[in-house]
Amino acid sequence: MPRRTREHQLEGESRLAFERALGSRFVFRSEDPDYGVDGSVEEFDTELGQATGLRFFAQLKATDEAVLAKALHARISLETADYYRALSLPLLMVRYHAPTNRTFTRWFHQFDPYFGGLGDKGLTFRWVESDVWDGQRPERLVADVQAFLRWRSPSLPLPVTVRRDCPAEGALGLSGSEIRVGLQRRAEDRPDVLRFGGGSPEPGEALVEVTDDQIAGALGTVTRAVLHLDSGYDPGPSGDQIAVDAYVMVALAFENVGQDDIAGRLAAAYFAESTLTQAFEPALALSAAMARGRRVLEALDLAERLDVSDDPSTSAASFAFTLPALAHGETLSERELKDYRGTMRARIARRHERGDLVGAARESYGLGNHFRNRESPHEALQLYKDAGRLEPAYLQRAHYWFELGGVFFFAQYYSEAADAYERALGLGADSMAAALKADSLMFQGEYAEAHELFESFNRDSAHHENPRFAEYRLKEFVLRFVINERAISRQDRQPELAERLSGSVGGDLEPGAAAASLDKALDLDALCGLAWFNRGTADRLLGATERVFVDYLIAAVLQPWDPEAWGNVVVLAAFSESAPYYLGDILVTARRQAGESNVVDWVIRTAKAQSEAFPHQDFVAMIQGMFDELPAEEQPGFTLRSLGAGGAVDETFLSVHSDEAYRRRTPPKADQGQ
Repeated sequence: MPRRTREHQLEGESRLAFERALGSRFVFRSEDPDYGVDGSVEEFDTELGQATGLRFFAQLKATDEAVLAKALHARISLETADYYRALSLPLLMVRYHAPTNRTFTRWFHQFDPYFGGLGDKGLTFRWVESDVWDGQRPERLVADVQAFLRWRSPSLPLPVTVRRDCPAEGALGLSGSEIRVGLQRRAEDRPDVLRFGGGSPEPGEALVEVTDDQIAGALGTVTRAVLHLDSGYDPGPSGDQIAVDAYVMVALAFENVGQDDIAGRLAAAYFAESTLTQAFEPALALSAAMARGRRVLEALDLAERLDVSDDPSTSAASFAFTLPALAHGETLSERELKDYRGTMRARIARRHERGDLVGAARESYGLGNHFRNRESPHEALQLYKDAGRLEPAYLQRAHYWFELGGVFFFAQYYSEAADAYERALGLGADSMAAALKADSLMFQGEYAEAHELFESFNRDSAHHENPRFAEYRLKEFVLRFVINERAISRQDRQPELAERLSGSVGGDLEPGAAAASLDKALDLDALCGLAWFNRGTADRLLGATERVFVDYLIAAVLQPWDPEAWGNVVVLAAFSESAPYYLGDILVTARRQAGESNVVDWVIRTAKAQSEAFPHQDFVAMIQGMFDELPAEEQPGFTLRSLGAGGAVDETFLSVHSDEAYRRRTPPKADQGQ
């Protein structure tokens, strides 16, 4: 007979024990299927028998480990931890200790990385013996959930009152009164956010905790950010350093609960004076908050104030505060652009003055990355070359050649772009470099070689039907058609002559004569988008319906910014026998390249131009419905790679769409490129 494994038995025991502990006041509901948490808990009014609306999530972790010290910890992957942090409700981590039949509970958001064993791939979550379930636990859970929702509220009232919690005799060589005066005085640096309050702290309030061992900022029991002190800590005159460090901890606590605007304001006021200026991770966390809160100018000012320091650790941490500008690269205002570029050029010059060529290379690379993302290839090209000249180790990195390939491509140096992508592949870059090499070869005029690479890339099971790679499937189709229809495998393209000839074909020409003239243009450049667009108009007048669809599709792929070309393709796709296989790729690429609203606007104008009998509204609604069915576009965030100590690669990631921000270090010979 089938037998239940001990693991399954433990799961059942832990659930029963947790439900018994919850009693009649709470109801536990399993998540089925389990998408990441085991279930949710809802509070009920036991007298009225009605739900109060208060809910939280629960994750059950059972163990047979007899030794309690070993039992009260569990390993969690960083991916799972990121998921837990993104949950809209608090997550209660429940540890069922089978040998003693006891249940321990602690909120996931109370995790302290100092004690938690935070590593490159996971973290160790720890419970303590005082987390054991007792009769007061239900009331505390309710108060904790209410505090969690309050501190994460988008309408949190400001300024926030912060109170002090420290031993009666004081700490760090200062009396309690001195510490209070310092906190009160420095709170006035940011009166729009903070107000220091006297008296004893109330449950759930914002606290500054000061002892001889640590300074912490706490938002009730919801979250704490802790600065663990060593014996040489200097509290500063009249406790000023304690106050500054305490308010940076408060800023980090606010970042923990997603209050990015508040965290950013506090960082701008206090971080440059704190003792954390030599620590990259807190700087990155606050930089991420400033990025999400769109505090680009304040972040750049902070980066500059930190960078003038002679301490190399402080200077390195200042790099984090240049990232918000990079993360918002495409939407920066003129003022933000000017300040960012000025800041970066000052950083490069400062490193040259110090004789820090590796640092100058890193900053040149970062500024080059900015110009690359802004599609300003000529400025980017010089900066990438500077980085490679100042620090030759860049030339052995896949990511350097991958990004340089993009710079060459935007500069229309297609042969150099293909060579750069080939070098990236040789250094271990993933297959995306092969697709971009194919793109470069295509515009270089090496049609057959490019088609072969696109075909190989698109047949890979990892890429097949993936919306991210829709553009490359369309380009494979375009090249196959061009090679067969034009009977060529390569071409010395003459784009300017082809463009000029295509533009001279007027509407007064008979359609057949127009098509013949456009064929001559394509003999000069088979990738002339204007020629294909005008050829579509001529073929429509000639009645070649299926050919019109292909003409406009090629024009759209070659002129991806053109909503008129995409609009024509989408309209014709509704009636074309060739379209269904490509329809999803067409819609995804049109949305990404020209913008859904621009394409639909052209569809509306096209529909209105038809006869009164044409079902205008139904047709437009059908097209909009097709766009609605597309998967949501990825919001990948921003990644910057730079050379770290000993030739390792530091990969710094920051997203303005989530609370994710990290720096990872790849050993010298394990760089996998883009």
